[in-house]
Amino acid sequence: MTAQYGYSYHGFEISIETEPEPSPVLWTHQTPTLKITFENTQESTTEWSEDNSIRVAIEVDGDQVWTDIVGFGPLDHGKSKTIRIEGAPLTFEGHAVVGVISGGVSNPNSDDRRAGMNPGSASQTISPCYAFSVWDESHYDATVRTPKRLQWASVVTSAALIFFALVQIWITL
Repeated sequence: MTAQYGYSYHGFEISIETEPEPSPVLWTHQTPTLKITFENTQESTTEWSEDNSIRVAIEVDGDQVWTDIVGFGPLDHGKSKTIRIEGAPLTFEGHAVVGVISGGVSNPNSDDRRAGMNPGSASQTISPCYAFSVWDESHYDATVRTPKRLQWASVVTSAALIFFALVQIWITL
């Protein structure tokens, strides 16, 4: 199950999704592609300069497993830009969070100059934008798929026993 949060700052919004979409989870052997959408909404009072960047990070159960700096260039009012970047292999099971780290914004409300956004340090806390589960496929088979199959087998066996019991009762009457 996924959750999407988004990140907003002075009318500037960032949303992140993974490709492939978790169904229902991503596996530890997968390397997701991150689809990052930057949008400068109509309500924004800021136009962003060409040298903007932000740090994107993936954390699994609180441990940072990957980080990269992503530039998104100039962005005028009402414009958006989508960038796809390759993440890293998800080598740990757990709850994964993809988020952004901003080191600060220079000149966000000035009329004479475009604003600039700087990436934060990898040691800073991330602002979550997207969350999903990461499982080892063999562990998922053992704890989720196999019990479901056993439940289905129990239902079929019970139905067969009830059918044969009814047949025996009908024969004896």
